[in-house]
Amino acid sequence: AYEMLQGDWSSDVYSSDLSSGGKRKIFFMLTYLQLLLFHALRDPFLYPDSQSYFNVYNIIKDNESFYDIISDPQVLFRFEPGYVLFNYFTSIFFPSDNSLFVVSSVIIVTGYLFAVYKYSRSPILSVIIIILYPMIFLQSFFVLRQHLACAIFMFSLPYIERRKFWSFLLILLIAISFHYSALILLPIYWIYNSNYSVLNIRHFPILVFIVFL
Repeated sequence: AYEMLQGDWSSDVYSSDLSSGGKRKIFFMLTYLQLLLFHALRDPFLYPDSQSYFNVYNIIKDNESFYDIISDPQVLFRFEPGYVLFNYFTSIFFPSDNSLFVVSSVIIVTGYLFAVYKYSRSPILSVIIIILYPMIFLQSFFVLRQHLACAIFMFSLPYIERRKFWSFLLILLIAISFHYSALILLPIYWIYNSNYSVLNIRHFPILVFIVFL
């Protein structure tokens, strides 16, 4: 699994055409637009859990008082504070009913492709695996909070590599505020720097998927 998402396969089918920076950027721009459109324009109600996310989004959107929002039992006892704030600001700036799913799609697709762009040696293969492996792309259609947290965490990987703990911690805390289980990713900062670790930074996106999803 490490080799698949890290892109260590040597086949020319997957790796040779993106050696130049220009081709690589074009590939990612086209891939990003296609995945984003597919993700954002799906019918969310074909999948489990989407209705409950939609209902809570409407509760938040229809309440003028933020105190009333966080006092509502459907919000207070079920959702993390960062996710509630995300719904709140999304409803202010993009008040249409589908905005929650569209903005979530932007964050998820951006976070996942950021990790592929930065760390995959074979981007085409990595994108294929993300699309075809149901626990990643398909599941992200309806397991919103967990995949939002995972996508946000991907932006912390450069700070792990540069050993900037406070920047890493800030992004991790944002991820935790979307899904508390993201706390399990905290040790990754020290795993990377461990003398006993056989992993390099290219392995970490797939490690995050394995551990968190």
